[in-house]
Amino acid sequence: MDGTLIGNKHIVAISINCIEGGRQCQTATNLVPLGLFEVQKENTELLRKTLPVEFINDIKSVKHISIGGKDIDIRVRLGGDLMNAVYVFGLAGFSSNYPCIFCTQHKDDLHVTEDTAYDKNITEGKGINKNTVTVRVGPTSYHDPAKRARSLA
Repeated sequence: MDGTLIGNKHIVAISINCIEGGRQCQTATNLVPLGLFEVQKENTELLRKTLPVEFINDIKSVKHISIGGKDIDIRVRLGGDLMNAVYVFGLAGFSSNYPCIFCTQHKDDLHVTEDTAYDKNITEGKGINKNTVTVRVGPTSYHDPAKRARSLA
């Protein structure tokens, strides 16, 4: 699965190929298109609403195929490029303001520790919709959800 912008339309292309078949099976000529879908944005909820239930059920129903007298078990796996995965898994996307897509701490605040925590004023919006919010910037952790670490939840 991969998304792209064509004109002003967000398109998600879903295709199938055999990854166990080696290099020759993974070329573009051996990629079988299953569907093209227009979405507002690439994220899990919109993909679930956009993809027809019949389409998803058809894909899930295939358990094995026979080719040349040989029965092959089918395992369906979701794949795609990193940008597509970021949207599907609900992360914020790529930004030069964060060291990586999983980080929750702005790059300007990576130095913050327990001793150097501070209050930061953040302004959102413009004109009459302008709003200033004060947030506490403290230390972060890669494993402690209490310190803004991402978890599977």
